[in-house]
Amino acid sequence: MAEKLYRHIAPLLLLFVASAITEGCSHIERIRHADKVFHCDVYDIYPDSINLHNGVTLRADGDTALMVRVEGNTIRTIRPETSRDGDDVRFVFSSEYPVLNALVNMERERSIGSSYSFSTPYEIYLNPFAGSQAYGLLKDRERNGYVVPMETRRYSWPVINEDAQWIMAACELFNVKDDRKLLKKIGEVAENVSVETRRVCMSPSNGLITGVPRYMTGTYSLLPEWMNDPAMLMETVSFTTNIAWWWALSSLDRITASMAGKKEQSHLPETAFDSDSLRTTLFREFWNPAQGHFSGMLYGNALGPIQLSASDNLGQAIAIVAGFPLSEMSEMIMGMTSSPATGISLFSPNLSATNSQRTVAEALAQTFWAIAASRCDNMTTYEAAVGSLIYTITNDILSGRHNLPYVNQPLTGVVLRGFYGMTTTFDGLHFNPAVPMGMPGTMKIENLHYRNAQLTVILHGTGNNMVSCMLDGKESEPFFPASEEGAHTLEITLSDGGSDEGCINSAVPRVLAEPPSTIWQTPREATFIPSRATSGASSTFSGNRSAGVRYLFIDGVIIEEMMTSHYELFDSPDVVNVQFCTLTENRWMGFSTAPHIYIPPGKEKIVRLADVVRGGTRIIEDKKLAGQFAESNRNKNPRIKFEIDIPEAESGRYAVDVHYLNGLGIVNSRRRSAVRRLGVDGRIAGVFVFPQLSAADWDNSPDREWQNQTAYTNPLVVNLTPGRHVIELRYYQPTPVYVDPTANTVLADYVRFLKLKD
Repeated sequence: MAEKLYRHIAPLLLLFVASAITEGCSHIERIRHADKVFHCDVYDIYPDSINLHNGVTLRADGDTALMVRVEGNTIRTIRPETSRDGDDVRFVFSSEYPVLNALVNMERERSIGSSYSFSTPYEIYLNPFAGSQAYGLLKDRERNGYVVPMETRRYSWPVINEDAQWIMAACELFNVKDDRKLLKKIGEVAENVSVETRRVCMSPSNGLITGVPRYMTGTYSLLPEWMNDPAMLMETVSFTTNIAWWWALSSLDRITASMAGKKEQSHLPETAFDSDSLRTTLFREFWNPAQGHFSGMLYGNALGPIQLSASDNLGQAIAIVAGFPLSEMSEMIMGMTSSPATGISLFSPNLSATNSQRTVAEALAQTFWAIAASRCDNMTTYEAAVGSLIYTITNDILSGRHNLPYVNQPLTGVVLRGFYGMTTTFDGLHFNPAVPMGMPGTMKIENLHYRNAQLTVILHGTGNNMVSCMLDGKESEPFFPASEEGAHTLEITLSDGGSDEGCINSAVPRVLAEPPSTIWQTPREATFIPSRATSGASSTFSGNRSAGVRYLFIDGVIIEEMMTSHYELFDSPDVVNVQFCTLTENRWMGFSTAPHIYIPPGKEKIVRLADVVRGGTRIIEDKKLAGQFAESNRNKNPRIKFEIDIPEAESGRYAVDVHYLNGLGIVNSRRRSAVRRLGVDGRIAGVFVFPQLSAADWDNSPDREWQNQTAYTNPLVVNLTPGRHVIELRYYQPTPVYVDPTANTVLADYVRFLKLKD
């Protein structure tokens, strides 16, 4: 599969690799200081201290504390807050660098967390040896073979789609513990959630998984205002969501293959989609060779989505760590992505000029970026990533109320996954170490509990060129078999002559241009209004958001450059989706305007539901307005059936969606989406999702009348032949975990049929 993929994209890689090196990267010569581990204009990291270049220095106080010094005076000492369980056995790390020891040991004293959050699966991957509490956290989020969505003030499944991360983390724990009960539960969850994901979250245009990670729906604005509607978010295809699914499916595949090699059966079921086909589609839809990265999302109209110009660096880092891209692609990503001394941003370029708040997601991105850099043959980028991570961790500790970083055990994860290059499999532990060039000497992990063994791993030297590996004094591959029991020592020596050459882009992160301000006077005529994004006003965030060139997108494809302030759509005989974007620096395409759907006469059929079932609802006080809607729940109108006649000249493909009241978040307090199954002539055609606005939306816009907040569901594509067809909207209850039966209520006024071009 990889060879076929490489032959397919090799010409593109060769075409753009030259520009990637000359335009996207600037070679940074790392200044060598005998007494410094990392050096840059923002900070200096010494073996025993960190100088933040603002008068503050953190100095190691033994192996478990840091002294905060201002202008040479110690003002306080930061010690770990012990919160681990007494029955947890944790490994011990030591090195010749007291400040590194102190930071890692402070993390060791902290439990992986008392409650499950969106970062928990990532934190379990960073340190799958964290103890029994990690298993408990995963178990708490599972009910009847499904992953329970977290309760927040905003959205739930399927707008938020993070089930795959649970599977990925559970596979890591199984590899370490070999718990067959856990494996059985993983199989049950994987089968159930993949089936529901395929039914509800599969994009009609590309077969990828819709929905976004939780960090894209925070209280701060990353996305344009028009995208913050939950119906729009549900139709967005996120790279991170899909790469997490690929990682989860690949983990299941590797467990099955490894167990088969030992003549064991994993008993893992077939999932509703497979990792190979998902990988092929991800390369086709997300890889952007001109930018040398994977796009962060496909957004807009689900039938003609636009590829975002910016990358999601958490998703990209996960992809590299999981072994998803080809090695050439990973090197391009590392070299092209802006990596300033203060740490990589969550998106490159940044999505918003107004949001500069550091988040847990950004902390995760910086942690995984350091690990990803260790997997690429670019020691300069790797050292910069490790240095910036240590810098941001110390800032988190200084600014945090509890002297804790944003993410649990980030540096521990980098030591395990980066310095030691550890990968867990059912067969055993694989090691592919990479030690920053500024950290020569010896590092040691002791009391690492793996299966029935207690392992000590000693690491000598720097770089990523392994010259010897000894298991209990005998030559060995860099691998510790899962079958070993008792105490063992693995000793690895690296070549101190590793190269510190490499390509790194240390430019100030850019900011994507805002969508052009557009008014549609008629269905075919639009006017552009001057705004900051198009008038040349620069952003205070980076100073590089300048005036750009507008481009026209039709059905997700660039058609032409816009030279005037007025646009008139051609007299299209077909339904088309129109959007406008701003291109800056002849390279970065900003977010588009909201999709504008032009519907020619005769290409739309409307069926008003109040005409086919009894209309009205007590939920809406205005009786006249209520009469326009049909209420559907498990007791009232659970099946809405009607007929539609298709003349021979109008037969073909149709996009079908439902216009509904999405202000029911004021009634549906848990923000659970409603779902209905579409049937055509007795055959299932797909599932409509009715996401509801949340309480947070009402807080932000209290002046908006919830009865007037409407949206369209996700479109489903059906083929309608000449003649009469029976259409049915049927109450669908996938699982109470995902959709609360008491809140699976829909208020809809009509079903829309749009004739698509055949």
